[in-house]
Amino acid sequence: MEIVSGKHDMNGKVALVTGALGGIGLATVQTFLREGAIVIATDYKETNRLEEKLNHRNLHTIDCDITDEQAVDSLINESVTKFGQFDVVVHCAGIYETTPDHELSLEAWKRMLDINLTGTFLVTNKAFQQMKGHGGKIVCLASNAGQTGGDLAGLHYAASKGGVIAYMKRLAKAGAKHHVYVNAIAPGPIQSEMIQGVPFDVDAFPLGRIGAPEDVAETALFLSSQSSNYITGQVIGVNGGLVI
Repeated sequence: MEIVSGKHDMNGKVALVTGALGGIGLATVQTFLREGAIVIATDYKETNRLEEKLNHRNLHTIDCDITDEQAVDSLINESVTKFGQFDVVVHCAGIYETTPDHELSLEAWKRMLDINLTGTFLVTNKAFQQMKGHGGKIVCLASNAGQTGGDLAGLHYAASKGGVIAYMKRLAKAGAKHHVYVNAIAPGPIQSEMIQGVPFDVDAFPLGRIGAPEDVAETALFLSSQSSNYITGQVIGVNGGLVI
């Protein structure tokens, strides 16, 4: 049996990372660049700020509203035209709210599902169509709230992330015969702007701390590499033991 190096095989791989200006998205971009990937980073607007901040020859930025089908089509088409194909998609884009159930409006419900669930569908399904001919890895960001219903998270947030998990499993079934691996990461609370001001009891975490964006990024790297070639349709919890 051939012995494969333990180093993640990202040299020259083309990776699309959405939500690239957020805490997890930025950490993912930096992690993939570190491992030699060509990274297409996208966010809603002003994504070019990353080029100034990171100054890396393998970083390319494109603004994209993931809820706009035409914008996503342009993102996918422009990327394929420039680089030939996607090898990896890590979909980090999303929003978080703690709106109490009795205050939840239909408008807020629709907005949450539009960004977190429909956005996931538009990006990953269109990328999947490009990957079917050559294989690849898709990683969706879910949440422990999508598994448990959550406590502090709003009802609409939990529902949107539960939908991401179900969607991921279905896409993984479709992708298997095409060698397209599809998995999800379900983070617990992660230190980022998204959860600023939300009270968390650190004592509730068996590992004694709230997660860092790098904890999620390293998991995304594993799921995007050949190290995970017998893993698909799975939800990987990154939560410090909060969900056991």
